[in-house]
Amino acid sequence: MNTEYKNNDVRKQESEINISDIFHLILANWYWFVLSVLVCGGVACFYLKSSSKIYSRKASVLIRDDSKGGGMSESAAFSDLSLLGGKRNVDNEVLVFQSRHLMEEVARRLHLDMSYQVKNGLRNDELYTHAPVTVSFPEAEERQVIKVVVTPVDSATVRLSGFSLAVGGGVVRSEEVLDVHLNDTVSTPIGPMVITPTLYYTDVFYGKPVNVVKSNLEGVIEGYRGRLKVSLAGKTTTIINLVLEDVSTARAEDILNMLIAVYNEDVIN
Repeated sequence: MNTEYKNNDVRKQESEINISDIFHLILANWYWFVLSVLVCGGVACFYLKSSSKIYSRKASVLIRDDSKGGGMSESAAFSDLSLLGGKRNVDNEVLVFQSRHLMEEVARRLHLDMSYQVKNGLRNDELYTHAPVTVSFPEAEERQVIKVVVTPVDSATVRLSGFSLAVGGGVVRSEEVLDVHLNDTVSTPIGPMVITPTLYYTDVFYGKPVNVVKSNLEGVIEGYRGRLKVSLAGKTTTIINLVLEDVSTARAEDILNMLIAVYNEDVIN
């Protein structure tokens, strides 16, 4: 019995010693713990302020019964899915909405390979349809990635800088700065360009750099296909839900609306 009490006392003392040692260790190195908290907090704050917000938009589509006829050409819609023949049903239509055929048409009509961004603190804000200019590259290839900074100077002039052209494994960059007129076809280190003003081209943007990027069209198509979620609203329903996440709510809505429009066009045709 006495041995048991002694063992309990020893365990209690060891526990007290361990807790005491840990407390003194923390107290002796308090500045490291404070520094760790500050660093972690700073990293988290930087991430939140530099990361673009992601928004989600949803649309629903009612698919009419097969017996009523109509429907998209399966040979076109399923060409990249290797699904040909067989009876059409709502499950097939889910695959249609996920097909490359539809998203490619949407990407081309909405020029999704073009992006216009301005710096806002630590993050870049997507302007989408509110950009002060539209930029076209008459001789650019679809697979090329082109970057340029367009800075409005006055009502007739913009400054071009930060030229970059990537294709395959090579990248061409130029530090040249050019002042060019709007609506002109101008020669640049990365090929001819045309800068066209929009309704938003005002003095608000004078001196404000706009980062313009033309992305690889194939990458854009696959990127949006990957972010598009297509599912049935229920096991016995013919309603399909479409959900898309994007940094621009307006662009997400336009993509979903255009996706449905292209689908309906193919149904009619």
